[in-house]
Order: sequence, then C-alpha cells, then structure tokens
Amino acid sequence: MRIVTLWTGEVIPASWSHPVRPSVAASRFTAQLYSGHPFAESEHSRIDVRVSDIATIRQPVGSCDVCPADSRVRPAGAWQQVETDDSVVPDYVDAGTGVFWKRQTIQVPVLNDEVADHRCLVVVSGRWPAGVPAGKDLSPSDQIRSGGTLSFVFVDHGGLRRRIEVSGRARRRRALLSNGRVKLVDVATQRLQIQLLVDRGLTLSSNGVVLAKLQDSIGRLDSIEVEGPFVPSIIDEPAGTDALSIQEPLVRRTCRNDNAEVACKVTNIGRVILNSGDEIYGAIDEVAGAVRMSASDKGGRRLSIDRKDVSAVSFACQKIATWQPVVGEFAHIDLVPDASCSFGGIEEPFWIRSAIQIATEDGLVTRHPLLGKFTIRWEMIRRITPLFTGSFQLLDPGPRHLGNGFRESFSRVEPDGTELSLSFELNDEQLAMPTFLSANIAELIPSGDSTLKVTPFLDEVRSGFLATQVMVNGELVGTLNQLINLRSPATDPERVRMPLPTRLLKAGQNSIQIRQTSAKDDLTSFDDCELGAIAIEIEHHEAGSR
Repeated sequence: MRIVTLWTGEVIPASWSHPVRPSVAASRFTAQLYSGHPFAESEHSRIDVRVSDIATIRQPVGSCDVCPADSRVRPAGAWQQVETDDSVVPDYVDAGTGVFWKRQTIQVPVLNDEVADHRCLVVVSGRWPAGVPAGKDLSPSDQIRSGGTLSFVFVDHGGLRRRIEVSGRARRRRALLSNGRVKLVDVATQRLQIQLLVDRGLTLSSNGVVLAKLQDSIGRLDSIEVEGPFVPSIIDEPAGTDALSIQEPLVRRTCRNDNAEVACKVTNIGRVILNSGDEIYGAIDEVAGAVRMSASDKGGRRLSIDRKDVSAVSFACQKIATWQPVVGEFAHIDLVPDASCSFGGIEEPFWIRSAIQIATEDGLVTRHPLLGKFTIRWEMIRRITPLFTGSFQLLDPGPRHLGNGFRESFSRVEPDGTELSLSFELNDEQLAMPTFLSANIAELIPSGDSTLKVTPFLDEVRSGFLATQVMVNGELVGTLNQLINLRSPATDPERVRMPLPTRLLKAGQNSIQIRQTSAKDDLTSFDDCELGAIAIEIEHHEAGSR
C-alpha cells in the first residue's frame, strides 16, 4: 500500500500494481484504491492517472512495507507439490481433475533496524475453499487440510523457530492456542483477511475478529507460508473455485525515517527517497513494477529500484496542462483510515473531491478531473459532504507560491512570482448559470468581515495593499483576502469560492489574472501565499445557488 498525493492536494491510499498496458507505463500510474476491508478493492476501483498529475507516492508515516513487490502467490512455477509417504499426490485429492496440494513460502526481508525488525503488521487477504470437495468422504484430519493453511514463521534471538498457523476446516469454527500454534477451524467464507500485529506480543484476527493473543515476545517474522489445493484450470477465475488464492501480502514494519514532510516539498527535479533515508535526484522515467530513473549525478546513471526499497517518490513540479471538466454532484469524500496506515503511530487523513455520477449497491461511481471514472466502495467511505451540482473545470492543480520570498513552511519553497494568468471557456448556455472561481488558499492575510481587528496588516489589506486580487477579462472582481477570516497554514489550506459577475463573462475564452499588490511603504514587499486546485465551478439551474 502507498499513499498518493495529487497536485490538487487530495490524498488517497492505493495498492501499487503493475500497469495494464506496459507500453504506457512511463506516462501512467496504475493502482487501486486501498481498503483495509477484505476485498473492498475491485477492478472498478482501479485508477489510471498521468504521472504528471501526481505530486508524491510514499509509504505511511513512521513505517515501511518490506515484502517483495512480486510476492503475490502465483501457482505457476512458484508452488511446490507436497509429497506424502504413499504418493506424490495425497490420496484425498482427485489427481484426475488436475487438483494438487501445493505450498509456497514467502521470505520476509530483514531490516537493519532491530526495533523495526521485531515490530510488524501483516495483512493477508485471500479466497479460501469453504468446504469439502464434492463427492469426497474425508477423514477429520483430511478435512482440516482441505481448507488450506496460512502460517507465520518467527525466529527469536537464539535461532528458535516458532510457527503461528491458521488453517481451514469444515463444519466447526473455533480458535486454538497451543505451543505457539494457532488454528482457525471452519473458514466459513471464501473471502478472508488475516491480520497479525506483533508489538510486545502478538494479536491475531480474522475479518476484524480477534482470534488469539500472546503476551510474550515471539521474535522476528521470517516467512509466510501458504499451503492448499490448486486447480490450474480455474485459479484465475474471480469466483466459484475451490482453489486457494492469496493476494499480495502486506508486511509493514515501524521505521525511524520520517520522509513524508521531505517528500511533499515541491522541487523542479524528481526525487526518490529510500527506506535507508538516502535520496536520489533525477528524471523519473517510470513507476510500475519498479521505479526507473535517470540519476542527475555525473554520467546520468540509469537506475531501477525495487518498490519495497522506496520510502517515497517525489515528482518534479509540472507545467500547466489541460483537464476535461467533470459534471455531476460534486462532493468532498472522506475515506476510511485503515488501521494499517496508522501502524507507525500517526493516523493520516484520506480524502478526495469528485463528481458523483451514480450510487450503486457496491458504492459511488465518480468522475475525477485527474483520476477519471472509478468506483469508491461503501466500505471505503467515511463521510460525504455535498458541495454543488454542476460542472467542475480544473485550471491549475498547483501548488503555486505567489510572492517573492522563500518560505520553508510552504509546499513550494521557491516563489512563482506575484502574478498568475489562466483562461477558461464558456458557451452561451453556461453564461446564464452561476459561475465561481474556487481555490485552496494557505498563508494569506485574511480581511473578511469576521476577521479579528488585531490581525496584522488588516487595515493595509483592506486599503488595497498587500492584497491578492482577482481580475476577470481585465476587470477587478475582488480579493481572495476578503473570502477568509483566518490565516490557514500550508499544511491545512482553506477552500474558497468567489462568484464571478455575469457581466464580466463572455461566450468563448475568458481570462483570469491573480495578482498581488505590494506593501504601502515598500514596493518590493508582497504577502507570500500558496494556491492550489484552482478551478471554475458552474452550478446547474436545477440545483440553484448554494
């Protein structure tokens, strides 16, 4: 799982997957919205976004994923057949139908940080056989094996190996704890998620239900073993198979390197931050199975870095491009924070603003200016805040640093100047609809009606100095300062909307200029501020003004 921050400031959790079409891997990033809910991910929650629209891809704060990128259990070539005393194929498995009992071991890499080595979170989701194969009269011991087994192998300082085992069985369900071995019997559902938390002890849960706890230290997680029946002809089918199918496991360890703040700083060159804390600068060519880049050092080395070694990828600030407008019920959607995301000690907020197209049994079908059309499943949604019904036209995702000073607290430290020019088009029908300029604003001097009178520079801003003005087609509309009453930090910008008078608009192309005025007594002094997600919002007549 990775946290993806768009240039618009929206933050989403995503499962980093391989591109659907490798030919476009260099220009696209393919992923799925990540959810801690078992199987909340689906092909409909897939996002396919231009790399140029992404600000950062990073690990959660205070932790890192350490499992190999290609650790997904794939039967072809990777599985080993389990031999018995009597035959290569167990007698309770029908060899005539091509069913085999197989095992795969996934080694968990060792980190240098001894603290991180022993504290970890493991999440394994899969589709398990729920019962006994039809036509089989199996003994009780054979029934246990018919459901498949998931094992976690630990090694302590003395080299002693301990195995925590979760196995499936028909007819009954209970948790057993004996000699470091845990068994889950009667896996009644094919959709199963096992969570293992190791932190001064061990907690094992299945689909959110705690099965067992150990208070004693159990050592370092060494490997994960998956064992079960394999049906080659139907293993890739989405449902209706008796085969054991496990998704790519998540193994996360605490990490002392906190690179989130560093990664979110906007620069004019790409940057890859490793789990070790080392940083590599250069042109990022691809973010697919691995991160491929051309390093900026002497010789321009071509590098390919495994995803598991990457703490964060920070992309170079993009140039203004063109985005298609989205139409629908535009809303702010807060996503459910997964427990695995806060494993490092900090719970990060996930949210997105998107146009809702339709609500289905599975979730909300939305359309986003950067991510396109995708589904957000109900299990992933925490809160929906309606904004308006109509059209949203993104003009500049940002962030743009207006002013002439360097500000370390800003996302973009270097200033972009004191003026920003944008343009948009309207047709005759849209001219009759309420139109707004919207933007995320941070570190701007407030001058709204409810601004405290003791606010520094308030009188000067209201007199027209140190202000950030908005011009439409050469005419002054007002200032962004008058839309806010408090100064918001760069880490938590405020979303504002400014009505655009119909008399200033025209059919065809319209121009917007955001410009700053200097201080009254110093023509070289400006109020540095940061703008993002600058857009034109057009409310439909059916919705009315809000």
